[in-house]
Amino acid sequence: PFSASRSACTGGRQVAHEPWRRARARRRRSFPPTSERYRQVHTTLNYFETVGTLHKHGLINEQLLFDWLAVEAVWDRVKSLAIGDREQYGIPALWENFEAMA
Repeated sequence: PFSASRSACTGGRQVAHEPWRRARARRRRSFPPTSERYRQVHTTLNYFETVGTLHKHGLINEQLLFDWLAVEAVWDRVKSLAIGDREQYGIPALWENFEAMA
């Protein structure tokens, strides 16, 4: 299954994204949904998504935020999992506030 936006970006052609499929399979092996690692990563994603939502709506001081949290460094660590979640669940907006903040 390919998203409409991906199909539109490729001129209507459906392009196989084999590297993403392999990466998704590796993520599933490394972070099975019942594992403690999965829970830890998703707790982190949820935390930073919440902070990102506060930032988006101007409810937290930007200087304080970026002095307090290493947003970009954390995003870099969890980016592939976050993007994999979007692909797996078909929710393009998933983790978008965290990503925008990074």
